[in-house]
Amino acid sequence: AQVRLSGGRIHYGMRTIGICKRSLDLMCIRAQSRTTQGTKLAQKQMTQEKVSESWMALEQFKLLVLRTAWLIDQNPGDYRGVRKDIAAVKIMCPQVIDIVVN
Repeated sequence: AQVRLSGGRIHYGMRTIGICKRSLDLMCIRAQSRTTQGTKLAQKQMTQEKVSESWMALEQFKLLVLRTAWLIDQNPGDYRGVRKDIAAVKIMCPQVIDIVVN
């Protein structure tokens, strides 16, 4: 059953990357367009911290998904050696969405 699900989990990871990238883009647009207390929201230190944390989480997740897809390509038909990486993608999907979107 795990063999059947592994491709779907990678696909779910790629969709998560797309959702997070769009959310990060919207976050940056919002930070540039809003003004509070006489300065742009993008110039506030806490906003910069949240944007950078979101970007770092997204980049780390992208590398994990890319590495996992590469490992799957290196072991066609045999997912036993890649099961840990596929599980890591499955676990990280909701975590990275939580970091970026919230």
